[in-house]
Amino acid sequence: MAPKECTHAGQNTDVLFRFLVQSAKDRAIFGIDLQGYIISWNPGAEHIKGWRADEVLGQHFRMLFPEDSRQQGCPEAELREAFQTGHFRGEEPRLRKDGSLFIAEVDLWLLRDDTDHPCGFVKVTQDVTERKQAEEERAALLARERAAHAAAEAERLKLYAIFEQAPVGIAIFQGPRHVIQYANPIQRRFWERERNEEVRGRPFIEVLPEELGPAVIASACDPVFQQGQSRVFTEERFQFTRRDTGEQVERYFNFTHVPMRALDGTVEGFMGVAWDVTDAVRAHQRAEALTRQLQDRVDFEQQLIGIVSHDLRTPLNAIHLTVSAMARREELDARTAQSVLRIQAAVHRAAHLVGDLLDFTRARLGGGIPIAPRAADLHQVARQVLDQVDAAHPGRTLRVQERGDANGHWDPERLAQVVQNLVTNALKYSPESSPVQVTTRGEGEWVCLSVHNPGPPIPPEKLPGIFEPLQRATSEVDSTGRSVGLGLYIVKQLVEAHGGTVDVTSTLNEGTTFTVRLPRSRGPG
Repeated sequence: MAPKECTHAGQNTDVLFRFLVQSAKDRAIFGIDLQGYIISWNPGAEHIKGWRADEVLGQHFRMLFPEDSRQQGCPEAELREAFQTGHFRGEEPRLRKDGSLFIAEVDLWLLRDDTDHPCGFVKVTQDVTERKQAEEERAALLARERAAHAAAEAERLKLYAIFEQAPVGIAIFQGPRHVIQYANPIQRRFWERERNEEVRGRPFIEVLPEELGPAVIASACDPVFQQGQSRVFTEERFQFTRRDTGEQVERYFNFTHVPMRALDGTVEGFMGVAWDVTDAVRAHQRAEALTRQLQDRVDFEQQLIGIVSHDLRTPLNAIHLTVSAMARREELDARTAQSVLRIQAAVHRAAHLVGDLLDFTRARLGGGIPIAPRAADLHQVARQVLDQVDAAHPGRTLRVQERGDANGHWDPERLAQVVQNLVTNALKYSPESSPVQVTTRGEGEWVCLSVHNPGPPIPPEKLPGIFEPLQRATSEVDSTGRSVGLGLYIVKQLVEAHGGTVDVTSTLNEGTTFTVRLPRSRGPG
């Protein structure tokens, strides 16, 4: 079918097309008659679509549509809408000569002749493929960003939900002014704020009490943001005025500030974690004060013991000299002589107790019990002590065993005190019918002393503290009144002063054995 010509608007159409070609060289502009046949074709159309004018003039313009669009009647739909409304605008896939598709932005206008009758169409097509691709890429990028933001927001909300339940204060600050982005309930309580809206978006210095703000910002916030290094503070003291009551408050906090970084590593802000340790600090302070009080009391008591025991030695010595002189008098009758001997024994026991108290005081206050080492024989020291103890306990059996060389460099008077305390202790806590075994022996560079007695064992719960002062091997009261629980403590102090050790074993079947090991010569220092 041959194309029909527009008979009444030729001159107007030529003018219009010349104008469009000159003003829109990047657009395909061509004319179509009322039946849809192409009647004009500009250079822009040849460039965009790939067809020359001689290839399309007289052809139906459906050739410019993809095959699937033709089956749906798209070309005719465009003409119908333009014919009915005067204008059609669309954005559809179009076909180039080489078969490739491009996205076209289409405007189709209905042309009328001088009598206002339709006489054809003019179509303007612009290739917007790159623009559409860029828009689709931007849309996809925005979609990904929105998805990432939504995911990050969801994770942030989950994290904040955890923070809401945390037993410590947590806050997030951003930027050089440390603007508060979030604060959990405990942190807001520290700041005396109820709702997040009261602090969110505000610089930290506006939330802090006036007397604290500048110092906290300078010491705890600025260095974290500027240097990107965490800061840890322990038992920091804050004194400030409560906003609601005007009350002066003193609080202690532990807190940590950790920098938060962007993907490029720059510091965006920091997170603070804080917890109130006021109660703990005050408990520590009370405990320290109580400890000082107790130590002062102990020091006073020890000094008092030292003073009293030292002052007791003078009257005891006077009594001892007087009683000794009386005991030597021949004219004393038997009853008086017996009384003098009892007084003499009592003075001896009192002097022994005073000596223990003085040694205890020296050990506690004077840096240890002093010793004066010289050549000594442990066999001989033990025999001399046992002779004295045996005379004081005529009804008891003392057995002595000596083995090897027992010579060394010690303070013999202090070793005699060790032997006497251990033997007296063994006699005290063993049946009167049982023997006490004392053994001295040389073992290479060491010399050993062991004192054994049968009888009930030391309770296991008392063994760890058996060498502590004012401790006893049993819970029974010492009926003899000869001990205040310092004997074993002094033994340990004297043995360690000589560089030695003392141990104890106690079982029901084997009885109780105290073992002292002494180096033959204590090294320098």
